[in-house]
Amino acid sequence: MNYYDLLGVDKAASKEELKKAFRKLSREHHPDLNPEDTAASEEKFKEINEAYSVLSDSTKRQEYDLRHHGQSSSGMPFGPGAHPDFGSLFEEMFGRAHMRQRQQPPTAAEPKDKHINFQLPLSKLNTGKPIVTHVRIQDEIVCGSCRGVGGENVQICETCNGVGQVQQMRRGHNIVMTNTHPCSPCSATGRFIESPCSECNTVGTVLDVKRYRITLNCEEVK
Repeated sequence: MNYYDLLGVDKAASKEELKKAFRKLSREHHPDLNPEDTAASEEKFKEINEAYSVLSDSTKRQEYDLRHHGQSSSGMPFGPGAHPDFGSLFEEMFGRAHMRQRQQPPTAAEPKDKHINFQLPLSKLNTGKPIVTHVRIQDEIVCGSCRGVGGENVQICETCNGVGQVQQMRRGHNIVMTNTHPCSPCSATGRFIESPCSECNTVGTVLDVKRYRITLNCEEVK
């Protein structure tokens, strides 16, 4: 997988060109915006994130170019004798969002067997007649109105690029300190919804309550 081809940019692309290409592709393939094919979008989104996280980092990009093309994107070999400017690198990276994890939109869970406990009066067990009772089952299901997206006009958060988390890196005394915390602007959701769903209020799931009438033979409960 060629990271430059994946982002659709030239090998000499600037950081601004990389960022522009990444934002365009991340919006096209973000799983939240492609609920009909979430699995494929999820995989493509991960590949785009991986490519951008490498090419947007000066050091990682030089290492990648050397490993795949024999020289760095600047045309200079990168090896033990090279000395990248870590000071400017970390100044540039400080406060910038890095993609690590993404909150996935709600998806329909695989049906599972239900185990229900209910009580019956002992007096009904001795009648010899079938026992009739009613049970109430409550499930959390994907919202049918918005198909789990949470609303309309979903916009990817530009601070975290849809990840829901931001990573800050600081350079200390011979160490690099990394802090990962929830993205504040989007409340760690990775997105903004201009028109919230009236059924689920952006949650993407709703409660489904069903009632069942159960008839038991006395032999089944003895």
